[in-house]
Amino acid sequence: ISMKFVFILFNFYGFLLHGSGYSLMRKSMKFVFSRNINSYLQSSLNSDIVETNLNTTITYKRRVRYSGLHPKEYEHKYKEIRGDESVSERVTSKGSTPAGQHIPIMLTECLVYLDDVIQAKSKNIIALDCTLGYGGHSKEIIRRLSSLSNDSILYGIDQDEMELKRTTQRLNNYAESLQNEKNTRFNFVSSCLNFGGIKEFLENRNLSGKIDFLMADLGLSSMQINNSSRGFSHKKDGPLDMRMNTSSSLTAYSYLCNVSVHQLAEILSNNSDEPLAIPIAHALLGLDFKASLSSTSTSSKASKPSKSPSSRTIPNIPNTTLEFRKRIEDVCAFYGKATGRTDVITKDFISSTAARVMQAIRIEVNSELDVLDTLLASLPAALAPGGRVVILTFHSGEDRRVKQAFKKGCNDGIYMATSREVGRATEEERKLNPRSKSAKLRWAIRA
Repeated sequence: ISMKFVFILFNFYGFLLHGSGYSLMRKSMKFVFSRNINSYLQSSLNSDIVETNLNTTITYKRRVRYSGLHPKEYEHKYKEIRGDESVSERVTSKGSTPAGQHIPIMLTECLVYLDDVIQAKSKNIIALDCTLGYGGHSKEIIRRLSSLSNDSILYGIDQDEMELKRTTQRLNNYAESLQNEKNTRFNFVSSCLNFGGIKEFLENRNLSGKIDFLMADLGLSSMQINNSSRGFSHKKDGPLDMRMNTSSSLTAYSYLCNVSVHQLAEILSNNSDEPLAIPIAHALLGLDFKASLSSTSTSSKASKPSKSPSSRTIPNIPNTTLEFRKRIEDVCAFYGKATGRTDVITKDFISSTAARVMQAIRIEVNSELDVLDTLLASLPAALAPGGRVVILTFHSGEDRRVKQAFKKGCNDGIYMATSREVGRATEEERKLNPRSKSAKLRWAIRA
């Protein structure tokens, strides 16, 4: 009789016996199985047994226990993180992104301009992905370029060192498999770098004025959002971090510890158009926000914060994401009671407000707008004649900068063409991937 049948039989009687009898059965089965595993593996006809060293005792690691049918915490979603296809498909079908993965946004729309480059220049194409992330866009770039019989190359840069190593390994394996399959030559090179430094990056490699296709996706990757330890989401508890470059010393918490209430209110207003910027700034810095709401309740956008001290003898700054959200909930609750508005105390209003406030602070922590300005200024010297640049933005301040830079470049003769209308994700993509709803695409062609 096979060991597999014995195992099933013991479990069946275990369910009937329950209690101590079941426990004894399990222990006996474990002893029998471990004693006979070596001889069994040698003689068994069962093809389901995985090959192993016959002198090695098989040990099983119990999964982390969690409540409910499906895991909710990032660290418990080990099947998604390791890329289990069946689990990933189930999660994706519900309009969510599997943990540890990222669904590329507007993939087809972005790579239309790469296809234009391929038609105009059929070999030795040089492409640059300024925001490598999970590598969704880059994987498709590799697939298209590897189909050409040439020495094309893709450079991928990203400042998130934690994700860069995994993405590099994954894309190298993919590129190698395509080369073996199609017998073509293709190179992929990655580097840990913020895209604000592409001018020096290209100069050091003698690539200035030689990039045929350049793209930048300015949104957060799903790996960063889903991982509560990175502090990018207010939905799960984690440290108030928000650093894209984990080697940087400036976190969101340390930023709040050193900013004045006037500066913070201005940042919230400028970076996210937050109507409750002044009371929220007071609340986040541990100051009395109720007095500041008197002006906000009569005007949707107050002009100046109250004369509260910018220095705090005993700092009362939230150091976790849930505590951060709680401060915003308190402001919304008091504001709703003071004005009689019921919409501001709803879960959706509080969530959207918290998301805007986190975005505004994240932009400052990572100097995102300053870095974008540097990238836009570096584009003319980076692109080859006829080279295409595609940029995805997720914030009105980012989109405004890209639009103005491309328009000015056209007027100055730097670009021969640019997008007149902003590109948006299709309705189908928005349904399948809700994070694409705020994406805006703009492109330009170097003269």
